[in-house]
Amino acid sequence: MKSIVYILGIILLLSFIVTNASAEEDDINIVCTNSVLSDFTSNLIKENVTIDYIMPSGVCPAYYDTTPSDISKVTNADIIISFGSAQMEPWLSKLLGYNTDYDLIECKDMGEWNVPSIAREYVQCIADELIKIYPELNATIKANSESYLNQINETALSLKEIIETNSYQDKKIIAMSWQKDFLEWLGLNVTHSYGPPQTLSAQDEIDVINAAEWNKFWGSDCI
Repeated sequence: MKSIVYILGIILLLSFIVTNASAEEDDINIVCTNSVLSDFTSNLIKENVTIDYIMPSGVCPAYYDTTPSDISKVTNADIIISFGSAQMEPWLSKLLGYNTDYDLIECKDMGEWNVPSIAREYVQCIADELIKIYPELNATIKANSESYLNQINETALSLKEIIETNSYQDKKIIAMSWQKDFLEWLGLNVTHSYGPPQTLSAQDEIDVINAAEWNKFWGSDCI
């Protein structure tokens, strides 16, 4: 009797594994080159999909080294979403050579995604291209897109209110170049910006110090 129960247990377990494997095979496999693009995409298509990314947030694209796991991701991708820029993704063309059957979505020349108005352009671009590839998901993607765009709008208004409520408008700021557009969108006055830390020369660091001293001299805040 125990052996029969044991065999039935194995059969049920194998059935569960096969069923799950089949479901995963049916999923749309999307790989984004950047975690930001992955976040945008995950808000547009939420069911029967696997979404992964290559570069984590905060990584300088020019200094990113691909790994064997990146090759595996791209090899198995149905859709690859990128910035469409050799400067942003100098390693992508080599990775694409590992996959002969995929759809490529490129978000070209759109600028900094941390500015809400530009973020909306990224979302709309990805949504439009996904609908072209999967027209049967048209209604779902459009509904998700509308909801997500509304969330972006609400967050943008909330951020503006924080700046105005605290009278931060026109505050003089020193910031990393990747944040410059966003800070200026908020209404702050970026008097000096600098590149990624790993690219700074001794002179660049001196320039930042001098800019901070100048702002301090005029009684302004620095970040």
